[in-house]
Amino acid sequence: MVRRRPAPSCYRRDSRLETRSDGGPCDYGMRHDGEILSSDFEELVMEALASLPEGIARRIDNVEIVVEDEPPDDVLRDLPPDEVVFGYYHGIPLTERGHYDGVLPDKISIYEGPITRTFRRPNVIREEVRRTVIHEVAHHFGIDDQRLDELGWS
Repeated sequence: MVRRRPAPSCYRRDSRLETRSDGGPCDYGMRHDGEILSSDFEELVMEALASLPEGIARRIDNVEIVVEDEPPDDVLRDLPPDEVVFGYYHGIPLTERGHYDGVLPDKISIYEGPITRTFRRPNVIREEVRRTVIHEVAHHFGIDDQRLDELGWS
């Protein structure tokens, strides 16, 4: 199940404009005239998860998948300032787990803001969400960034 972390959400105010629930403008400039609304972003994540092969999806264990507006400072702290983060796996990969009962779930965060600012067309956003979900699920299975680069999933 995918859930959104609390933050101002975007909604339709009239036939051409999105507005955040706190009254401000949506920062990524999407319009609902055929473009993806913020409220549809969670559905894209669920669609990406549903596209995983059954054998892989069934093996995802003790992971919460959330949509967040932006990556937190602790994720960005050690990165170059111009690096854009679309998702992040917080946890212990399956390949490194020993006894793992009774612990809080790992977390996969998918960051809506960076994706929707970087990719403007709905079909490109959909593909990047799918690519990001697959990338972060791969980390859950113990596949590191170097191997993902080799496989073309960086």
